[in-house]
Amino acid sequence: MLHVLEAYTVLLRATDDIQVREALRSLLLDMLDHVVSDKPFAHCDLFFDLDWKSLVSKVSYGHDIEASWLFWEAAVAVGDEALKARTREVSLDLADAVLAHGVDTDGAVLYEGTATGPSNTEKHWWVQAEAVVGFLNAWQLGGKVEHRAAALRAWQFIEAHVIDHEKGEWFAIVDRQGKVLPDYPQHRDSGKIGPWKCPYHNARAAMEVMRRIPAR
Repeated sequence: MLHVLEAYTVLLRATDDIQVREALRSLLLDMLDHVVSDKPFAHCDLFFDLDWKSLVSKVSYGHDIEASWLFWEAAVAVGDEALKARTREVSLDLADAVLAHGVDTDGAVLYEGTATGPSNTEKHWWVQAEAVVGFLNAWQLGGKVEHRAAALRAWQFIEAHVIDHEKGEWFAIVDRQGKVLPDYPQHRDSGKIGPWKCPYHNARAAMEVMRRIPAR
């Protein structure tokens, strides 16, 4: 749903089509009404049945910080001021929750958790990329210096541990200490290229940062 939301947002910008606008508004409202939860803290529930009952109890810190800025982009595209006000609050709540519960001492965002704390402390490339954009967006929305600092620290972690400065591209997964995990098949999904690994998150993050912070 999150990536359909993203696609509708871009399509609306390109076409200004009224049907796309209403589809995007409807999808965003569904996500705000049914996907976002405030218990035990702000997060997006995952994997639903047909009655919007979540089928798992996991918290995906990466999807939450990604949703925080994609929700806002959708609301801006729709252009409804009441919807923007509601979405702004949700976006900031999600960013605050990830900062409080999902950020490690080195500034990286951990992979997954539960209501009681992190349960998977791996550090995936896409989560760090979304952290840079999500916290930057939160700083632009709310002006909290903590969000700006979190965006900068996430980038510093990427530069120090995730970018392969020798051979190019980004490593897929590093452990909690920043050590690169062995390539697939020794570790599932750890290859530089694979079914879930592509330049989507890191390239998009770079372009979003350039869009949001003009060169001087």
